[in-house]
Amino acid sequence: MIALVVTISLAFHISLNSRNGGVLLLPFLYVGCAWVIPHIARDIYKDLKEYATEELTITKNQFTTKCFKEAFGEIEEVETKLQGEIIND
Repeated sequence: MIALVVTISLAFHISLNSRNGGVLLLPFLYVGCAWVIPHIARDIYKDLKEYATEELTITKNQFTTKCFKEAFGEIEEVETKLQGEIIND
């Protein structure tokens, strides 16, 4: 982590004696690299993982099925058998 802070400070010409920050800017740079960036990366990773596991719908029929499942729960298929006689041939 310190190597990252040193690399960023060298790239932007920030040193302890610099006019534009120096002693005050380096601690903020370290906190940003050590705490803020990992939290942002973790949130992005969690969102991407959630998006990848989500059921993606391709056709209109799949979309309708997904909406019914969300609204009513799992869809049960009921089979019925009709009994009777044929009156007219």
